Amino acid sequence: LWILGTCTNPTGAANDTAARCNFFGPNNNTGKREILRSPEFDMSALTNPVLNFYVSYRTYQTANDTIEVLVSTDAGITFFSASTVYNKSNNSTPSLATRGPSNTNFVPDSANKWRSETISLANVAGSGNVIIGFRGKSNYGNNAWIDNVVVTEASSLCSETITQPG
Repeated sequence: LWILGTCTNPTGAANDTAARCNFFGPNNNTGKREILRSPEFDMSALTNPVLNFYVSYRTYQTANDTIEVLVSTDAGITFFSASTVYNKSNNSTPSLATRGPSNTNFVPDSANKWRSETISLANVAGSGNVIIGFRGKSNYGNNAWIDNVVVTEASSLCSETITQPG
């Protein structure tokens, strides 16, 4: 499911490379699941690590693809949810979608097609061998894109409960 693709990135730079989860309906990847794995991170000195990344997605008609953020501390043998559970689909609240449905192959062509996401990794703080995984679960939808993945130490983290789609 995961490949590198060319798109306009979150800063507006054209012809940039980003990770693409190929959910696009006509490719018939329905039911496939695959984890895009990071290299190992040494978070042994971090007390409040956070994951920042950008996502861009629009569904194909009404399909319900999913992106989930997972972490591993055993070299990728097992994965579990990050402290902030990130398991978004087209139908979740809030939705994975950054744009409305489309029957054409989705490629972000402007900076406003992206949304910034921040995930707490507090449950792996102090660990020396953390792998971050983006698990794509295809339901015959359209492409999802991930770019500008950064892990940092946060001085504080605010959260807000979302009660409506969008």
